[in-house]
Amino acid sequence: MGYSYGLIGLIVISFITLIAFILDKQKSQGRSRRIAERTLLWFVAFGGTLGAVIGIWFFRHKSQKTSFLQGFWLIVGCQVVGLLAVGLVRNLILR
Repeated sequence: MGYSYGLIGLIVISFITLIAFILDKQKSQGRSRRIAERTLLWFVAFGGTLGAVIGIWFFRHKSQKTSFLQGFWLIVGCQVVGLLAVGLVRNLILR
């Protein structure tokens, strides 16, 4: 049951992240006030990685911004390392 709540949470934050990317893309084309890159990266850090990937690849938003992509991939790398560490610790405990 705990996994389903976590999965639902990741789906929700990914959807919110995707919406933020789409809104920021629209605002960039209309010269409106933008969503800060820091805010977008926080969405990614809190689990919106899938939504950000969709926003970057399919909507071509922030796909050329090197400083943003460096932060994005740093966060993704930390998430991967964290998941691997959790899996390793879990395997050691369950032995």
